[in-house]
Amino acid sequence: MRIPCTYAQITKYRNAYGRSVLFSLLITQVMTVPLLVLAAGSGDTFEESLNVNVRDMSTPPASALAPIPAPMAVPAGAPAAKNLDLKNISEMLDPSGHHYPKGTEQARNEDMRIREAAVNKEAALPDQYRQVLEEIRAMGISYVDLYHGSHMIIRDEGTHYEQWLLLNAFPRISSHYRDVNTQQYELRLKDIGGLLFGKTKDESTWFQMEAHTSAPENALLHVGDYLKHKLEGGVNIGPMGESPRTDQNPIFLDPPQR
Repeated sequence: MRIPCTYAQITKYRNAYGRSVLFSLLITQVMTVPLLVLAAGSGDTFEESLNVNVRDMSTPPASALAPIPAPMAVPAGAPAAKNLDLKNISEMLDPSGHHYPKGTEQARNEDMRIREAAVNKEAALPDQYRQVLEEIRAMGISYVDLYHGSHMIIRDEGTHYEQWLLLNAFPRISSHYRDVNTQQYELRLKDIGGLLFGKTKDESTWFQMEAHTSAPENALLHVGDYLKHKLEGGVNIGPMGESPRTDQNPIFLDPPQR
């Protein structure tokens, strides 16, 4: 499906009004989001938590049948306009394109980038949340996997789940482990994102970092995360990049020795 808008026009809107308005324009053209979006959960359960009405594009409105003016002449040497379709939207939502690194050099460079970006953000967190991130890294997890949202399972018989539950955790709904009847939660890390966690069938603690929490003010941003999740082939969307390590391909961890 093609969206009737050129790349140049979208760029103009972004420069004029900022990313938030671009988000709204893109979302409006792809789907109609009801007002219940303010109560939506995470991006990965967008289909479950929202009643989305997708436009019926099979029968164009009468206005669409009007004659289309001839395009204006393009000056010699000017770049051709690029129609924006769904495969381009992902890069428009995240122009930096922080994909999961390939190879040792890319991983090293991405790790350095995230360390520099995260140091001040983590320092501003409450002690209890900063300690959670430090303990996770003590299990051998890299900054890349943590901040790219890789899905991880701690073989701890649920110990970390019980501990994190006491840290002002918010109940969440997600599509992970639907066959496990255990409430899932998130820790809301200010200016970073969310730490979503729960239990697996064997009582291990699973978790992953997400770009945005389920707080109502993040509802529209969740929609953007959901779009990127789908457009990028089902990868996880973390606070500083994406990861192919989903719940179908998790990283297993052993709790740190005490």
